[in-house]
Amino acid sequence: MRKPASARPGATDPTQRALFDGPQPTVQAGQAVLAIPTPAAAQSKAQRAFNRLIGQIGQQRVLLAQWQDFEPRYRQRLATEMAPLEAQLRAARRALVLLLDELLLAPPATPRLAKTQRRKLAAWIPHLASLLLEEGPDAEVEALFDRYSDVAHADLLQADLAGAEAMFSQVLGEDAFKGHQAETMDELLRHAAQHLAGQAEAGQQAGAAPGRRAEAARQRQQAAAHQAGQSVREVFRKLASALHPDRETDATERERKTRLMQQANQAYQHNDLLGLLTMQLDLEQIDGQHLANLPEARLAHYNQVLREQLDLLLQEVGALVEPYRMALGPGSRLPTPAAVDASLTQQLADLRQCAQAIEQDTVLLRDPALRRTVINALALPEADDDEPDAFEMMLMMEALADVPVAPGRRNKRR
Repeated sequence: MRKPASARPGATDPTQRALFDGPQPTVQAGQAVLAIPTPAAAQSKAQRAFNRLIGQIGQQRVLLAQWQDFEPRYRQRLATEMAPLEAQLRAARRALVLLLDELLLAPPATPRLAKTQRRKLAAWIPHLASLLLEEGPDAEVEALFDRYSDVAHADLLQADLAGAEAMFSQVLGEDAFKGHQAETMDELLRHAAQHLAGQAEAGQQAGAAPGRRAEAARQRQQAAAHQAGQSVREVFRKLASALHPDRETDATERERKTRLMQQANQAYQHNDLLGLLTMQLDLEQIDGQHLANLPEARLAHYNQVLREQLDLLLQEVGALVEPYRMALGPGSRLPTPAAVDASLTQQLADLRQCAQAIEQDTVLLRDPALRRTVINALALPEADDDEPDAFEMMLMMEALADVPVAPGRRNKRR
């Protein structure tokens, strides 16, 4: 009932082990020196692009490793820390709602509650009950909501659904919702997101028929992609020739080359030019001078493969990061694992403080000597003003259409 005082922003629980106390991921051996050593002022445009792409791929690999390492530990914190606290908060709210109803329906003889005090308790019951019902159905709590609210909970949900449908219809058109079977807000959002995705796909198909220029450009791209693929294949063949384990008579050396050959095969299958070049560098098949002497055409092919490799890494990192950015709220900067972890720690502290405050209120309300003082100190609950507007609804639809399922939980009003 009382809002917990906000802790210092970014403050962490000193009893909570930090997720990032250990060493951070680093680039693989060889990557730090894989570069064209020519002074920057003397480098060609393709050489500068090669060095820049190598550095960017290395950075994204470090980021990818950090997020991949972070995700399972974040999920573990949700399961072992967040879930128990949410259950504690729900139990505390439920006990308080039942107590308020008891004080109104079967009030004790002493101390007798005044009308204003009873009105306060009656106003808090639907407010707290609605928070509980947001988390899932509860027949007893819904009955309490209906008893103390001017509008039944089921009717309120239907009104919200109708309002959202009208809002979406203004943006997407009346036809977007013909024959829909949505019975909840989430189902309506998914229906709207599917409609948007269908419109986008239809637009892509409508513009798919190429003209002469587009067809010529497509053929040039295919030819360039083929040449780039040939360049990667040549690098792999040189590695395979040097690493073929069947040519080794020494058992230890054969085992080492088998392991390296497996690594080269994996890099080739994933079109990982950086990985293949790094292996060549480690095996002394190439050096910086070799890269500096590459023909511009060959370097251009390398750069094309590296750009594609960088794009795939950016997409992979983005897919991991986006759910956390949504969880942090609109306007948040690109998150880091440490920032997400600190935010979760702060949420846990707020949850814990809120649950403890409600439990304390419940204890005080059960005390006849303190009950009236506690009720007099209460303010009426604030009117809910967190219903999404049109822009927020569109953001939610985009999230449902384009973003993977977030590893975290939805932000809930505390």
